[in-house]
Amino acid sequence: MKNKFFYILALIFFLPVKGFFWLNFIFFKIFPYYFRRTFIWNETNYKYSLINKVRSHYKIKNFVETGTYMGDTSFALSSYFENIFTVELNKKLYERSLKRLKKCDNVFCYNLSSEIFLKKIISKINNQSIFFLDAHYSGPGTSKGSSTFSCLKELKEINKSKIKNHIIIIDDISDFSSFENNEKLSKIISALEKISKKYKFYFEYDMLFAIPDEKLHRQFYKEIIPHFLIR
Repeated sequence: MKNKFFYILALIFFLPVKGFFWLNFIFFKIFPYYFRRTFIWNETNYKYSLINKVRSHYKIKNFVETGTYMGDTSFALSSYFENIFTVELNKKLYERSLKRLKKCDNVFCYNLSSEIFLKKIISKINNQSIFFLDAHYSGPGTSKGSSTFSCLKELKEINKSKIKNHIIIIDDISDFSSFENNEKLSKIISALEKISKKYKFYFEYDMLFAIPDEKLHRQFYKEIIPHFLIR
């Protein structure tokens, strides 16, 4: 009788757990990755929410973006930052994004290479800012520019800033490999550490986050990343 009681108790405890794992398995079989990232939790909106959480947590006022593309990122974040500076090398994309962003008084668009753009504005950035580096070639429709090594040049310009605690986010980080004929990830990390030895590095949704001066161990995961994610 005693053994039967413990057996029933074990069933009551383990069946819901087992059921959860089965539901989880069925859910991921029914809904493929594309469906989950587009409809259940939109991937683009998730990226914007992460950037905004970083802004809010570190009380950042300025957002500097290389690679405006269609202007989606600057438009989505324009209501959160005091100033947004964004650059696009491709003339057609620049004109298209400029038209879209003209109603955003705090968004300043440039039609230059990302390296020249950063040379122009880096001395004007007088407080800790978020640099979102997305000017590197990442498929059809994006600009290749004169070199595939744009990100290293961007980091070299950021290193000229007197401020050494900028938050740097690099998008499409999975493209940084010899296989993709792009900069090696090891060189990117090395360039970031030249800016500051205090950076800690996190990877989330194909973005690399260089976060300085964390006051709490793994603060990024504990206070910025949502606890529940649908991959």
